[in-house]
Amino acid sequence: MPLDVLRKLYLPDSNLLIRLNRDDTKFLESRIAAAVERQTGVNFIMHSLGSAICEIYTPERGSQLAINAFCSEATRRIESPMRGYNGPWSHFEIVTEYEPGLLILKRFCEQALFCTEETKGGNT
Repeated sequence: MPLDVLRKLYLPDSNLLIRLNRDDTKFLESRIAAAVERQTGVNFIMHSLGSAICEIYTPERGSQLAINAFCSEATRRIESPMRGYNGPWSHFEIVTEYEPGLLILKRFCEQALFCTEETKGGNT
Protein backbone atom coordinates (compact mmCIF):
# COMPACT_ATOMS: atom_id res chain seq x y z
CA MET A 1 0.00 0.00 0.00
CA PRO A 2 1.61 3.33 -1.04
CA LEU A 3 2.01 5.98 1.61
CA ASP A 4 2.31 9.73 1.09
CA VAL A 5 3.91 11.67 3.94
CA LEU A 6 2.06 14.99 3.97
CA ARG A 7 3.87 16.61 6.87
CA LYS A 8 6.79 15.56 9.04
CA LEU A 9 8.53 17.22 11.98
CA TYR A 10 11.17 15.30 13.86
CA LEU A 11 10.71 14.83 17.61
CA PRO A 12 13.66 14.63 20.01
CA ASP A 13 15.33 11.23 20.32
CA SER A 14 12.82 8.76 21.72
CA ASN A 15 12.66 5.44 23.52
CA LEU A 16 10.38 2.71 22.16
CA LEU A 17 8.75 0.10 24.37
CA ILE A 18 6.97 -2.88 22.82
CA ARG A 19 5.29 -5.05 25.42
CA LEU A 20 3.39 -8.05 24.04
CA ASN A 21 0.92 -10.38 25.66
CA ARG A 22 1.37 -14.15 25.29
CA ASP A 23 -0.82 -14.52 22.18
CA ASP A 24 0.75 -11.58 20.35
CA THR A 25 4.22 -12.91 21.24
CA LYS A 26 3.35 -16.31 19.74
CA PHE A 27 1.95 -14.66 16.62
CA LEU A 28 5.08 -12.53 16.17
CA GLU A 29 7.25 -15.61 16.68
CA SER A 30 5.39 -17.40 13.86
CA ARG A 31 5.80 -14.36 11.58
CA ILE A 32 9.54 -14.20 12.33
CA ALA A 33 9.99 -17.95 11.73
CA ALA A 34 8.22 -17.66 8.36
CA ALA A 35 10.33 -14.62 7.41
CA VAL A 36 13.57 -16.41 8.35
CA GLU A 37 12.50 -19.38 6.21
CA ARG A 38 11.83 -17.04 3.24
CA GLN A 39 14.95 -14.96 4.03
CA THR A 40 12.87 -11.77 4.19
CA GLY A 41 11.85 -9.23 6.80
CA VAL A 42 8.63 -9.13 8.78
CA ASN A 43 6.06 -6.47 9.67
CA PHE A 44 4.03 -6.84 12.84
CA ILE A 45 0.94 -4.64 12.58
CA MET A 46 -1.89 -4.48 15.07
CA HIS A 47 -5.05 -2.81 13.80
CA SER A 48 -7.69 -0.78 15.63
CA LEU A 49 -5.66 -0.15 18.78
CA GLY A 50 -6.68 2.43 21.31
CA SER A 51 -4.19 5.29 21.57
CA ALA A 52 -3.30 8.20 23.83
CA ILE A 53 -0.72 10.91 24.33
CA CYS A 54 0.32 11.37 27.95
CA GLU A 55 2.62 13.41 30.13
CA ILE A 56 4.50 10.96 32.33
CA TYR A 57 7.05 11.45 35.12
CA THR A 58 9.92 9.32 36.38
CA PRO A 59 12.52 10.39 38.96
CA GLU A 60 15.29 9.37 36.51
CA ARG A 61 14.11 11.42 33.51
CA GLY A 62 11.55 13.90 34.85
CA SER A 63 8.53 14.81 32.71
CA GLN A 64 8.27 13.18 29.30
CA LEU A 65 5.73 12.82 26.50
CA ALA A 66 4.48 9.30 25.87
CA ILE A 67 2.50 8.25 22.81
CA ASN A 68 0.77 4.92 23.48
CA ALA A 69 -1.09 2.33 21.49
CA PHE A 70 -2.78 -0.43 23.45
CA CYS A 71 -5.18 -3.32 22.97
CA SER A 72 -7.25 -2.72 26.13
CA GLU A 73 -8.12 0.15 28.45
CA ALA A 74 -5.36 2.72 28.95
CA THR A 75 -6.39 3.31 32.54
CA ARG A 76 -5.34 -0.18 33.58
CA ARG A 77 -2.02 -0.05 35.41
CA ILE A 78 0.42 -2.82 34.57
CA GLU A 79 2.84 -3.99 37.23
CA SER A 80 5.85 -5.77 35.77
CA PRO A 81 8.83 -7.37 37.51
CA MET A 82 12.18 -6.53 35.88
CA ARG A 83 12.64 -10.20 34.92
CA GLY A 84 10.01 -9.92 32.20
CA TYR A 85 6.44 -9.11 31.40
CA ASN A 86 3.53 -11.53 31.42
CA GLY A 87 0.53 -9.24 31.73
CA PRO A 88 -2.69 -9.66 29.76
CA TRP A 89 -2.41 -6.96 27.08
CA SER A 90 -0.09 -5.58 24.41
CA HIS A 91 1.22 -2.04 24.69
CA PHE A 92 3.42 0.06 22.41
CA GLU A 93 4.89 3.27 23.78
CA ILE A 94 7.16 5.98 22.36
CA VAL A 95 8.61 8.33 24.99
CA THR A 96 10.48 11.58 24.29
CA GLU A 97 11.60 14.73 26.07
CA TYR A 98 8.65 16.78 27.32
CA GLU A 99 9.31 20.44 26.47
CA PRO A 100 11.08 20.04 23.08
CA GLY A 101 8.53 17.39 22.07
CA LEU A 102 5.62 19.59 23.12
CA LEU A 103 6.95 22.56 21.11
CA ILE A 104 7.37 20.40 18.01
CA LEU A 105 3.87 18.92 18.38
CA LYS A 106 2.47 22.46 18.80
CA ARG A 107 4.17 23.55 15.58
CA PHE A 108 2.89 20.42 13.81
CA CYS A 109 -0.68 21.12 14.93
CA GLU A 110 -0.46 24.79 13.92
CA GLN A 111 0.75 23.82 10.44
CA ALA A 112 -1.95 21.17 10.10
CA LEU A 113 -4.67 23.61 11.18
CA PHE A 114 -3.35 26.25 8.78
CA CYS A 115 -3.41 23.77 5.88
CA THR A 116 -6.91 22.62 6.85
CA GLU A 117 -8.20 26.20 6.95
CA GLU A 118 -6.41 27.01 3.70
CA THR A 119 -8.21 24.18 1.88
CA LYS A 120 -11.54 25.44 3.28
CA GLY A 121 -10.77 28.98 2.12
CA GLY A 122 -10.27 30.25 5.68
CA ASN A 123 -8.05 33.15 6.67
CA THR A 124 -5.61 31.95 9.34
